[in-house]
Amino acid sequence: MKLRANRQDFILVDGHSQIWGELAALEEQGEIGDENGKIDETQVKNNLIMGGGTRYPVKRLCTLWRSKSWRPLITKFCGSAIGRSTFNITTFESMLSYRIDNVSIQPK
Repeated sequence: MKLRANRQDFILVDGHSQIWGELAALEEQGEIGDENGKIDETQVKNNLIMGGGTRYPVKRLCTLWRSKSWRPLITKFCGSAIGRSTFNITTFESMLSYRIDNVSIQPK
């Protein structure tokens, strides 16, 4: 992670799933978040070195990260090959806003 943060060329663009994975790794190591696992945008930008020309939806990333029901799901999804290639922060944040995690089917 530190090598990626220190590279001089910005030819290699990090995908949303890679950013999520790095955030999960930092949280697992105890380098980011407070005692409740909450993070803010400044922590994300500082720890993941999100400067340069590439723009990420950091607010949306933090919104997803704060969701107790979506965080483990997204972490597991980004661990799969299909998740690494298709994960998009904006799309998942949109799904979060629909509250589909609160839906349950009641038997008749």
